[in-house]
Amino acid sequence: MIELDGSYLEGGGQILRTAVGMSAYTGQACRVYNIRAGRSKPGLMPQHLKSIEAVAFLCHAQTDGLEIGSNEIVFFPGEILTQSMKVDVGTAGSVTLILQALLIPSTRIKNTIEIELTGGTHVSWSPTFEYFKYVFCPILEKMGYRIQSDIERLGFYPKGGGKIRIRVESPEQINSFNPERSDDEMEINGYSCASESLFKAKVAERQLKGAAELLSIDHEKISYDESYSSGSSLVLAAQYRDGVLGADCLGKQGLPAEEVGRRAAQDLLETIKTQVTVDAYMSDQILPYLAMAKGESLIAVPKLTGHVRTNIWVIEKFLDTTFTIFEKDSVAKIWCSGSNSKIG
Repeated sequence: MIELDGSYLEGGGQILRTAVGMSAYTGQACRVYNIRAGRSKPGLMPQHLKSIEAVAFLCHAQTDGLEIGSNEIVFFPGEILTQSMKVDVGTAGSVTLILQALLIPSTRIKNTIEIELTGGTHVSWSPTFEYFKYVFCPILEKMGYRIQSDIERLGFYPKGGGKIRIRVESPEQINSFNPERSDDEMEINGYSCASESLFKAKVAERQLKGAAELLSIDHEKISYDESYSSGSSLVLAAQYRDGVLGADCLGKQGLPAEEVGRRAAQDLLETIKTQVTVDAYMSDQILPYLAMAKGESLIAVPKLTGHVRTNIWVIEKFLDTTFTIFEKDSVAKIWCSGSNSKIG
């Protein structure tokens, strides 16, 4: 059984999501202790519990310690047979964070898996739905995946209640990822969404207007949809031949819509300026797929975060793979050997 100290490095929910995802993928049981020990409210919170329960359902796992506030869990993965599933977070907890855990083991499903998730689609400290659809998914598609994602209802804090549907067809073999930047071919797209209640105020249009003050947007998509709580979001995606760089910003009370756009644009401009091939938000999310790929991968990311170092530490517990980091100034290059040797 693989043992992991849940307080190590970043010490947050990411350790749990990656650990149970890799456990289900490799078939190796794991125990996570000292869960979120350094946080003001240590132990399992509802968001983390839902992620573990979702992966457990996918792989018919036996578990112990799954309750709010628990500081230790044990996860015994079973066979992955599920072809469709529904997950209701019950709060505004992030559905994309749950997907981070679910998509790792779904790679073992040779046919298509369909997942319906209800909860927060646009909430703080997590990827928005549009970031998932227009940044995360295109990069995985470069590695051989086919992913269809649709949103039926927006889910903002505090009520959540958003609903998305995901359809994933995993490749027979995951391709390595070695993107090269070519800014001459770069195309910047803007995806601005808001609750129907904000239509008269033209919030989605104004978010894009603010972004356009700082950069040129090649294509725009504006949408207004129903939601239980009012809110808005803007995602900017800079597509180049080999990949995508993304940035986003959530609207909030007291923050002008134009400022939402300016903040997202400034974030993206700073990312583009550093000559990275993967943005800061994607730099930790892509790591499990580099490790599962056949062959060597090399990405350039902004200065390393605790999330990146934590994910590398967890992944190397489960797979016979090697990550090597080369840091210089504000850019880090991450090389991964790739490995499938411990799949069981």
